[in-house]
Amino acid sequence: MNYGVSYSTIAYIAKHTKDIFNVREIRRNHHYAVILNNDSIPKALYFVYEDNPEHYIKIHLTNSIYAAKGKKPVKTIADTTKGIIKSSLWNAIQDNNDNMNLAIKLSEIYAGTIDFFDLKPNDSYKVIYNQRYKKGKYVGMGKILAADFIHEGHNYYAFYFEQNGKGNYFDENGKSLQRAFLKAPLEYTHISSRFSNRRWQPILKIYRPHHGVDYAAPTRTPVHALGDEIIVGTWIPKKGSRQLP
Repeated sequence: MNYGVSYSTIAYIAKHTKDIFNVREIRRNHHYAVILNNDSIPKALYFVYEDNPEHYIKIHLTNSIYAAKGKKPVKTIADTTKGIIKSSLWNAIQDNNDNMNLAIKLSEIYAGTIDFFDLKPNDSYKVIYNQRYKKGKYVGMGKILAADFIHEGHNYYAFYFEQNGKGNYFDENGKSLQRAFLKAPLEYTHISSRFSNRRWQPILKIYRPHHGVDYAAPTRTPVHALGDEIIVGTWIPKKGSRQLP
């Protein structure tokens, strides 16, 4: 159907609405709607594109042409889950058929309190969190409201609290869980090699000490600094040197 939008208008939209939405990011199978006038010759007034189940982009085609973001009403329902660690938090949540974002969010909340590279068998967790629905359809996990992570027999509590429009997590004594230094600066999936005085080296085919812990994570996994620092210089490779990928 011809909506009466000229190619020059489409080109203008593509060029001048990039700060709101890049039309190159339009994907197939996403819903869209065109709102028309009531004249005998239909003409588009607005173009609405569903960016994701919660957000949409509305492009105004009358008078001044511009784009704006919108958010759909989402209903949140509190839910609970719990699990026991056998190897890693990631595997425990996967085995429990829970939302995998739980692993990421818990590791962020307890980043300065618990070293998730050193979890013990029978460590456990209990979580109260929001599930989000739009028109009765599940659209994703919301915010963690409270958690109790038991590590080496000690309860680590976390409660979400907002003050002056800013939210943070606190323990049962009201102390912020945000620390200056992180225990685990990587969102890993599992430990690939532990600390050992005698580990088999598959390339050299010998046993040798491995005084460290190797963590496996997918490509492009974000790595966080242990604490706030300032870069005072950069490394410039010399001719013939090899820069690490």
